[in-house]
Amino acid sequence: MPIDIFIGKASVQTNIYVFKVNEKHHKDEIVKFIDFSNDGYTRTNRKKSTNNLKDTNQAKERYEELINLVRFGKSKLNIFTEKEYYEGTIDPKNGADWNQSSPIDTKPSLQDFKKTISDYLAWEVSTILKQQKNTDNQGK
Repeated sequence: MPIDIFIGKASVQTNIYVFKVNEKHHKDEIVKFIDFSNDGYTRTNRKKSTNNLKDTNQAKERYEELINLVRFGKSKLNIFTEKEYYEGTIDPKNGADWNQSSPIDTKPSLQDFKKTISDYLAWEVSTILKQQKNTDNQGK
């Protein structure tokens, strides 16, 4: 849920869990994790509830898609991205893995490496030039 959903009362990250009543969860069963922090609404003047929410990014469509994703799964992915929707499993006896997000590839690319080297060299040259300028100014 959006981080600012309870602004004025509290600022907390909210998670919602949907379970089927009287139905045990098996550890190999697929669980859907949906990042709904962008619900499509912009929250404005909290004191006037009549104009608090503004639909600024397909809010109604996002809520509809959320329902379809919960009911039918990844085949209904349209507005949300694969970074916002992830299917995985949980250990119902553990509970430590209930808040998951889609895996992030942390392996840097060659382009990332080149940019890092470029940034470092630019910093080195800048530092040398500053030192040289300070030395020149002291000699005058």
